[in-house]
Amino acid sequence: MDVELLASLIHAGALNTFTVDQKECYRISTTAKFIIPSVLINEIKEEYDSEFEKGGMILFEPPSDSRKIWLAKELIFIDNRSGEPNCEYVMDKASEKKSLKLSCEKRLLPFYFHTHPTKSNNVLFEAMNYQNQQGTSINDQMYSLQSIGINGRHVDIGGKQLRLPDILIVGNGTRCLDVFVGLYNGLICPTSFTQHQEKIMEDVTKNAINWIQENVDTTPKKIIASIAAVLGVVLIFKYYKVAFPLFVVGSIAARQAVLSMQSENHFFGISHGEELSITIPEIDDEIILQIEADAVMKYKKYCEDYEQNSKQLLKRA
Repeated sequence: MDVELLASLIHAGALNTFTVDQKECYRISTTAKFIIPSVLINEIKEEYDSEFEKGGMILFEPPSDSRKIWLAKELIFIDNRSGEPNCEYVMDKASEKKSLKLSCEKRLLPFYFHTHPTKSNNVLFEAMNYQNQQGTSINDQMYSLQSIGINGRHVDIGGKQLRLPDILIVGNGTRCLDVFVGLYNGLICPTSFTQHQEKIMEDVTKNAINWIQENVDTTPKKIIASIAAVLGVVLIFKYYKVAFPLFVVGSIAARQAVLSMQSENHFFGISHGEELSITIPEIDDEIILQIEADAVMKYKKYCEDYEQNSKQLLKRA
């Protein structure tokens, strides 16, 4: 890791210090914006495998001014060494070190990413997988608690460690027409996108109903259209193109609501191939500490349950 580059970023205010678990570390200063150009989005779409998990690093150019814009400059795919690549990504260590060295030479910061597969022989199930796979697993969340650097994602800068968000990428099936990109943890983001997706659903539903109130004339029609709109919103947001043939009035209202959403993506976004911009707003430090504690607690519970289940299986054997 380029210590001089990190020192300059700290001095410029692009990074700041944060204390977690009685240890002081560095993290990205917020509000920050991450931009992935269309050329890299389309490279992701081409490389995405709907059957197996892939991963690597996205190298970002640090901010050059107070706007705190991080620009993606290079995409590096690194071999998956897992014995179960359909449900797990294990980065090749030798390639990881080479890629980290390359990022140092280019004075770019490496953000680790991995994909979740969505393939199904049923188009409806594949659409559902696209939504369901936009969640981070317990292992994803726990792995994101680690620092970034040359040796095992660890770097020491004057006794402090660097924490950067991890990135989850999900394509919508075999053809990968769209890609979901989300940043999580790094002491600036949630470890899961569920709460924020639910908030968007709530906002979209309200927008759909408001649009109906303004554009449908009679009360009975408004009630019917509102129900159809809510269903249409759910289907559009979750299952995308499947919704349109099903609810004509509701789908029109739902689509209008989707189009009226805020153009600014917070923590995650979806691209059809165009440039993607994701904003990381400032989150209260107490919330960040709670997010960190919850992730650790969930992982401990997961390990305890796994150990208990293993013991029960041994007894049955």
